[in-house]
Parts: sequence; C-alpha cells; structure tokens
Amino acid sequence: MGISISKATSKEEIDAVFKGDAPHYHPDEFWDTRMHEKRVFIAYNDNQPIGLLTYTIWWGNTPFLELVHIQDKHQRQGIGSALLNEMAQEVHAKKFKKIISSCEQDNNDSHGFHDALGFKKLNSLMLPHGEEKFYCIETDSLIHSKG
Repeated sequence: MGISISKATSKEEIDAVFKGDAPHYHPDEFWDTRMHEKRVFIAYNDNQPIGLLTYTIWWGNTPFLELVHIQDKHQRQGIGSALLNEMAQEVHAKKFKKIISSCEQDNNDSHGFHDALGFKKLNSLMLPHGEEKFYCIETDSLIHSKG
C-alpha cells in the first residue's frame, strides 16, 4: 500500500474521496475557497484519493480543523493521523502553536479519533444542529509524536 499526501487541486479529487459527490452541506464555493487557500490535503492509496482533511484559520490566529474524511475501507490505518500531521507541520511552520477542532456530540468515531491523538477536551456549544464538542491540541505534540 503506497499512501501519499498532497494538496487538492480539483473538485474532482475531493468528489473522488466521497466516491463521486462531496456532501452538499459543503457547497462548491466552500471547496473552491479552501483549495484557493491551499488548505485541503488529500490522501492517496496507489494514486486513488481515499481521504481528505481541510482546515481554516479562525480570528486570524487559530487553526481550526474543519473536516477529516477517510473512506470506510481505509479507516483505522493511520491515514487520518497522517493528514493531521501534515496540517500540524504546515501551521507550526507558520508559528501557530495550537489546533482547535470540534465534532457533534453523538459522533463517537470522531470523539475516539480526538482522544486517540491526544486532543484535550474543551467546552461545548449548543448550535442549530445540536451540541458541538470542542477540542485543542498543541502542534508540537503532533509533530514530535511522529518523530
């Protein structure tokens, strides 16, 4: 298995990760903006897109992990953590020290992902879609754990 990671250059790559069509709760403009900002990482297995990570910068000073998606048959193989490590290296090089993330209260897979990587639990917010739990991690801990 040859896993590689690079920046997304087309919506077709993103759609391929989702096996044809990225979720509609993220419109094309969302993906266009993130690709323009160069904030979408794509994981490939033997040149096939199988996962992605996208992030943004909140308030001009806080990297926020927006989405990690790995195709079902490729989950629990370290691909999500490899994508997160790429993000951590990038934002750390820009002098950011922490990454914030969140997930819905009932998303147990995402909670497990955050816990396994050492994210610290923050507070939660009641949002229109339900309760959202927030997490934080030091970029150093992600980069050095791959040492």
